[in-house]
Amino acid sequence: MEGHQLWARPQDIDVLESLIESIESGNCVVFIGSGLSANAKFPLWDHLVSMLYEETCTYAGEVLERLDDPYTLVDQCRDVLGDDRYFRFLIDKFGPNANRLPTTTAYQNIDQIPFCAFVTTNYDHCLINASRQNRVVRELHAYPRLPAIHLRSVEPHQYYLHGFVDPLHPQETVQFIILSQNDYKRSYEEEEEIGSFLYQLITNCALLFVGFGLKDEFLMKQLGRITSIYQRRSEELMEKSLILPQRNRYAILPFSNIERDLTEISITDYREGPDFEEREDAKYEEYGVHVLRYHPQTESHSGLEKIIAFLRDRTSKKPLPPTAEIRDFAVA
Repeated sequence: MEGHQLWARPQDIDVLESLIESIESGNCVVFIGSGLSANAKFPLWDHLVSMLYEETCTYAGEVLERLDDPYTLVDQCRDVLGDDRYFRFLIDKFGPNANRLPTTTAYQNIDQIPFCAFVTTNYDHCLINASRQNRVVRELHAYPRLPAIHLRSVEPHQYYLHGFVDPLHPQETVQFIILSQNDYKRSYEEEEEIGSFLYQLITNCALLFVGFGLKDEFLMKQLGRITSIYQRRSEELMEKSLILPQRNRYAILPFSNIERDLTEISITDYREGPDFEEREDAKYEEYGVHVLRYHPQTESHSGLEKIIAFLRDRTSKKPLPPTAEIRDFAVA
């Protein structure tokens, strides 16, 4: 498949080639959001919050006020449910008995791309299981332990930035999941682990956001802050005839002006649509993020899966093993 067949806008082709160069340089980290796990039947972040709210209303026996701020809403639900029921809810959705697929081909392909590290804000095990299906063992790090020293190891490591539910030890690990307002404030504003990790990640590596809508206000605030610091340092060094290396950032996002069945929308429809994406892309440029917009093609975003497969074909020499059932779980 030719790269130009995946894109509706000519400028995306140039950004794609720049992304491929960053990956091939061995200095690019993939940053995975919940959108990539949707086809494995795991909930998107906002859907998870809605499910938690519905669970809380059922438990309370009444329709509770739904706060506009989703982070504060999670705190409200946790207060009503209590810690035991709240943690059981998360284990039910992401633990060993969750009724989900172990992983997807998209994850298998991403694992085959020569990224120097894999970072995710997800709580599921798709990334881990994809490595196992590819017959690769990667070291795993999860909040609150995020050693940035391994970001560019010979063998890429995996980082669960917001924690995860370890199937072997769900009760011990679920308490570290970052989901509520209090969780975010503690981990992003009071503690140093995430801030220190993100600083090393953003200043030392190129980044590719996949399945991540760039809507996490806490993470985007950190990205903006660190970008400003890096720019100031760069300007100061330029006055001394020194140059900091450029750190490219990319995000693969769908077009959003979808008013009809996705299967009936052509690339031309996107080109002639409103300029919403252009305004959004300009906003993300302030964070140093170059956006590639793709045509979703279907409601399951098969367009994204094709892009990931294309990137794998362009950058990796490794054969993709046949899909096999995952029967157990192991972490390096």
